[in-house]
Amino acid sequence: MAPSAQDPFYIIRQEIHDSVNELQQRMSRFHGLTATNPERKKIAQSVEEGCSSLAWQLNELDTAVDRASENPQRFNLTPEELSSRRRWIA
Repeated sequence: MAPSAQDPFYIIRQEIHDSVNELQQRMSRFHGLTATNPERKKIAQSVEEGCSSLAWQLNELDTAVDRASENPQRFNLTPEELSSRRRWIA
């Protein structure tokens, strides 16, 4: 199956990509602050929460790919597409 804007895998993958970019921006801001700046603690907490959320999303995506691999014909997925999805998650 070719990548599709309608395919939930690619929608979630894009959301994860966007979240990673946002976390990188927060980390850049974090590193630009002095250790005594109160904003630094808030950013650190936000980054930690964001990382936890990303880990959860990746786990859910991994579970979804496992389920799809049990019946790839139903989702019109080739072995190559399943392999590509697994590589991206890893």
